[in-house]
Amino acid sequence: MADVPSDRLAETFWRLIEILVHQEVAEEIVVYPALRKLPGGSRIADARTAEQSEMEHTLVLMDKLVPKSVEFAAEVSSLEKSVLEHARLEEAEVFPILLSYDVSRRLRLAERYEAAKCSTETERIADAAEMNRSVAVLGSVAALVGRVREAASGV
Repeated sequence: MADVPSDRLAETFWRLIEILVHQEVAEEIVVYPALRKLPGGSRIADARTAEQSEMEHTLVLMDKLVPKSVEFAAEVSSLEKSVLEHARLEEAEVFPILLSYDVSRRLRLAERYEAAKCSTETERIADAAEMNRSVAVLGSVAALVGRVREAASGV
């Protein structure tokens, strides 16, 4: 993000977050439930979900900051490290366990993951055009995460 002009930093940042949110929601809908069915998978799914919750909390805090401020830049840097570590742990822990599924089941999971990711990309807040971008994205985050958690808990 250091190469992004400062006047476009917030817009670029929130677009990146929007993309990451769609990915994380699809993981909560498809990947983690599949992972929980495998030996040792629940512990790993719980850890990755906890990381995602921490990142969501950081986003809520960041929404209160001025995008060109030193504090915002520090939070971006911290969030970047968290996202990269989360991805590293998924690659190291989640992917190897999912390899225990046969190829056809992994392909079905991949198709469901892509469908879930695409369906979250079409979700929008009705008044998003009238809201600032960060509020719209955070509202989408809250709504999507809420629906995923409700579905997962059977509410």
